[in-house]
Formats: sequence, structure tokens, C-alpha cells
Amino acid sequence: MCLCYQPKKTVLPRCGHVQPVPCSVAAFDFKCTADCEHRLACGHPCQNRCGDDHITQCSYAVTTKCVIGHRSLVK
Repeated sequence: MCLCYQPKKTVLPRCGHVQPVPCSVAAFDFKCTADCEHRLACGHPCQNRCGDDHITQCSYAVTTKCVIGHRSLVK
């Protein structure tokens, strides 16, 4: 049996993204490599790819003001 790896643009049924899926791979089995569009509770986007699990903690660094007035960069 010959497996074809020639990519073809395919709409993925799980997320709706268009990806170059190898001809011999079913669209439902393909792991999407587009940026994840999920937003975390803090409002920042998930930093994983669409086909991966969402991150649970935000890893963006933001500047915050401490009680005594200093500024600090925290995640």
C-alpha cells in the first residue's frame, strides 16, 4: 500500500482552520498547527497551538506596581 504525503489545503472539522494536510491523513486525525484562539481568564491568548491542550496558567509578563510604589515585572 502506498501512502501519499502530498499536502492539500483542508478545512479541519474540529476547529475550522485551513491547514496543509497530507493526502493520506484524515482531516479529523490531523493536529492543527495554527495559533490557539482561546482566551485565558486574564484575557491573554493561550500560547499553545490549536491542536494542543490549552495552557492553565498565563505566562505573560506584566508590569505591576508594588504597595510602596516600585514597579515589578511579574507573570
